[in-house]
Amino acid sequence: MELRFTIAKKINRPAQKAKGTGLSTLRAEEGSPASMIITSSEGRAGFDRIRESVYGLPAAGESAVHGRLRGSSYELYGALPALAEFAKGISFNSEDAKDAAEFIALMCGGGFPEMKITSVKLEKSSMEVGILYSSDAATSAEEVYAALSGVCEKYGLGIIKQPEAQEPASAEFQDH
Repeated sequence: MELRFTIAKKINRPAQKAKGTGLSTLRAEEGSPASMIITSSEGRAGFDRIRESVYGLPAAGESAVHGRLRGSSYELYGALPALAEFAKGISFNSEDAKDAAEFIALMCGGGFPEMKITSVKLEKSSMEVGILYSSDAATSAEEVYAALSGVCEKYGLGIIKQPEAQEPASAEFQDH
């Protein structure tokens, strides 16, 4: 069985003038490197801590994360699993952003081996994670969704069900 669906979350904005690291975006499409843009209320000192963490990671391979300072934000690039694991360790100034990063890292880390992330769109106000469930087992869509219910509850997520593919109805034309 193959099933596609989206897991979504509303991201509440951090308190006005909240200190710390802010998550602006995290984007990924299947087959392309992921990118993340963060901001810091601590200015250069906050980015220096992030940069030191990036330098501590491998420079090549699947676990490589690269970054660069660009104006008032820091851009990070790498394979989604590596970037998600890195983001999970950042103290974001929004609990929702932290939860979203932890969930993405869980999905990338094999928390649900039959499920694969196909896309991520995490912005200041919302998160959408495209999921592909693939298994030879005779499982219904409702059983797949039920398996995620505990994780969805823990992180305040919702499941957007995709309409199942249906055979096109045969059209019969009659001449009147």
